[in-house]
Amino acid sequence: MDKNIEYNKMEDKRKIELLNEWFESEISTKENDVFNCDYSCYEECTADGYEVFVLKSDKSGPVSVNEEVYYYDHSLHEAILEVYEYRRTTIYVDYYLYEHLDLESHLIGLFEEYVEEIVDNDDSLTTEEVNELKEEYGIEERTESA
Repeated sequence: MDKNIEYNKMEDKRKIELLNEWFESEISTKENDVFNCDYSCYEECTADGYEVFVLKSDKSGPVSVNEEVYYYDHSLHEAILEVYEYRRTTIYVDYYLYEHLDLESHLIGLFEEYVEEIVDNDDSLTTEEVNELKEEYGIEERTESA
C-alpha cells in the first residue's frame, strides 16, 4: 500500500463526528451520560445467572423483555445502528460493550455507506477534508450533463 495514501486518510474519530452530524445521533460511553441519553444499551444478568443485553428507550418505562432484551450479542450492533441511523438520538452504550461489539468499526462501515452523500451535502467539511475523502473512497467529480 502506498504510504502517502495511508497518511492522508481521514482519522476515524473525525469520520464518526461527521456521521454523528449527518444522522443527528451520537453513541456515548461516558458513564455520566447514562442519565442524559434517550436510549441505553447495557449487559444485565438474569436471576438464574445468564447474561443478556438490553437496548431500551429511557422513556419506555420498565424493560420489555420481548422487544428490548437480546440473549445473544451477534445482532445487537445492528439494533444499535438502526436506532442511531433512524431515531436522531443519543445512545449510551457501556464502554466494555462498545469495545466488545466493535461498534467503532461498524460506525466506520456505516460512514462508508453514506460517504458520497456526506461529501456532496455536508457544509461543515473543509476543502481539504472533501479532497481526502474523495481520494480515499475513489469518489469521482460529478459533472452536469447538458
